[in-house]
Amino acid sequence: IDTGVSSDQAKLNDDFTSGFSGNRYVERYGFHEPCFLFVFCENDGVDDLCGHGTNMAGTAVAPANPDGAFAGVAFKSNLISARATEDVIHNSSAEKNGVSDAYIFMGDRNDLDIISMSLGDLFSSGQITDAINYAYNQGKMIFNAAGTSLSFTTFVGVIFPANLDNTIAVTGIKTGGPMEKCT
Repeated sequence: IDTGVSSDQAKLNDDFTSGFSGNRYVERYGFHEPCFLFVFCENDGVDDLCGHGTNMAGTAVAPANPDGAFAGVAFKSNLISARATEDVIHNSSAEKNGVSDAYIFMGDRNDLDIISMSLGDLFSSGQITDAINYAYNQGKMIFNAAGTSLSFTTFVGVIFPANLDNTIAVTGIKTGGPMEKCT
């Protein structure tokens, strides 16, 4: 669950089943429905418009090829992409609806074991909490981004919804030198 997947990223489209990553599939869904004047709501598609969802999907499931490109951690896994937001913070009502609808949709799928979302907010949402609880009660393992602390948010710690008891908070480290937390 993220900002979608770019249709221009070949490794997550036409080349997804290449190399050592055959016999798998990509499905793309759109749950983000922004409204104009709180009335005219329309689904704005499955494509990633900011790049974040494409980056996260590549980190998770990019194919393993002999071409020397980086492979995803789970390079033999299928990708079910759910575009739920337009950016990395689910703070609008359309984004909260998109995230909760995506969790319920993913929770109902019997062919899916893991739900990963690299989005969050400083403030909790009962709607999203209920949707995560639903998916968790359907037997899904749920990973959420712990959050990236900026100089003015270091007091927060782990952000919502990664701070829920039934999710696994995930974060990163800097590479290329001593391991340091990301800022």
